[in-house]
Amino acid sequence: MGKICIIFGNYDHAGIARVAIEIGLRVQKHYQVDLVCRRILDKVEDDLTIHPLNSATTWHYWRECAQLVNKYDIIHCHDVYALPGLVRRHGRAKIIYTEHGIVPMRYTPLKGWHGILLAYACAIYGIPRVNIATAISEYIFNELNFIYKARKVIKISNGVDIDRFVYGYDDKKFYNDYPILFKVGGLTKHKGTSVLVKAMPYILQHIPGVHLYLTGKGPEEKKIEKLIDKLNLNDYVHMLGFVPDDKITELYHKCDIYCETSYWHGFGLPTLEAMICGKPVVARNAYAMTEIVQASGAGELFEGDNPETIANAVVKVWSNYEKYAERTRSFAEQYSWEQIAKSYLELYEMFV
Repeated sequence: MGKICIIFGNYDHAGIARVAIEIGLRVQKHYQVDLVCRRILDKVEDDLTIHPLNSATTWHYWRECAQLVNKYDIIHCHDVYALPGLVRRHGRAKIIYTEHGIVPMRYTPLKGWHGILLAYACAIYGIPRVNIATAISEYIFNELNFIYKARKVIKISNGVDIDRFVYGYDDKKFYNDYPILFKVGGLTKHKGTSVLVKAMPYILQHIPGVHLYLTGKGPEEKKIEKLIDKLNLNDYVHMLGFVPDDKITELYHKCDIYCETSYWHGFGLPTLEAMICGKPVVARNAYAMTEIVQASGAGELFEGDNPETIANAVVKVWSNYEKYAERTRSFAEQYSWEQIAKSYLELYEMFV
């Protein structure tokens, strides 16, 4: 039985950790799998063994990653910051790198530029040196090929847990006898949450009584709270803060339309999670978000930051709800984690 190390950055509620763990859970029937992370921020599941490196600095992280190279047949890396340590020397392990994307600097606050610049440096140095890179979207596929000059690239999308996101409610069943819009994600600059809030007065003109539910916390939180108050939307926009995974699933089911106003996404997993729950989506026409909406026909895309443009997309979906909703789940089911894990197993077999 081959030995595989799946390494990712922080163990928390974020999407990359979830992806790495979902793959590990499904391939461990075929290989000896160790899940390694840089550090544990939030312990999400009690029945998983995660090995934190607890590196004090990036330099120490690279040194600890380098020590893994001769312990495994394959290292499947999901953390761009780990790459310099993994590829610096030749070792026993073949390196597979899954690129999840780096947030463009124009969507990052100035104080976060150091981390983004380091990420780009790690990518430029490390990606051309891995044995194979996998892309989670066509947008990422093009970046790996044409910007980072990877040796070989194949496309393997992220997945969705179909068992978790089962149908639990009828389409258009309102939470409290009113329509619900929903957006999940941290309240950071690149999520574009404030633009959605600005669109609410226009949406309310066409869909009276509609409510917007927002999850997550972050540096934009106070700004969004002030905006809600300024627009007199306190009765219609609800900031829920941190919401655990089981409650997130419940909100997907109880909402009517999922809204993705982020400026950037490497894949767009929330839109897929909404679709598996039978919910149509409205999303920004940018990066990987475009791919899912266009391929599914289960929603509408909007351009720019004009609140009326966003409102028009929401109203269009609402006015033709059944047409969009019937395309959601059948499309999302092809992204089941079982299918994605099968693709990774076929990839591992190339090296073990």
